[in-house]
Amino acid sequence: MKHSSLAGWAVMTFAAVSLFSARGLAQQPAVGLYELEASHSNLCLGIEGGSRETGAALVQSECRNLISQRFRVATAPTGGYYLISEHVGQCLQPRAGSIEPWTPVVQQTCRSGDVQAWRFVFSETGGYSIASAHSGLCLAVRQSRTEPGADLVTFPCHGRPNQVFRMRRLP
Repeated sequence: MKHSSLAGWAVMTFAAVSLFSARGLAQQPAVGLYELEASHSNLCLGIEGGSRETGAALVQSECRNLISQRFRVATAPTGGYYLISEHVGQCLQPRAGSIEPWTPVVQQTCRSGDVQAWRFVFSETGGYSIASAHSGLCLAVRQSRTEPGADLVTFPCHGRPNQVFRMRRLP
């Protein structure tokens, strides 16, 4: 049983590497402040309820130009980028630094290292897939849900619309 899980994981990892072609990695977003919108639902990403608490979940909700829906893209010293919630200055990461699929993404005190670093891959549809530098798993709206309040998790990269996010640069 364990062997077949490892084989499945290897296939998913190969697919993720294929998704991240040199062409996709070449078109990186500029450092700055952004609103991120899920392409499958047209809802914005934000911290649940505008919470200022460490460990608060990343969810999708109606785009309302809220400060809790703004994220600063900053260069990570280990490579990749940090996504920093503008309203509290905390970094997005998989809960407890997990490398397992279906792990909720939360805000945590910023630290250096790959746990909080993300890589952006430009999609031909005009958005980005966003992968954890720590696990290689992509940011995804859980089960392609389209309603407000659906949480974001890490999941093997496949490039479908629930893993593609439009990034609107803010002044």
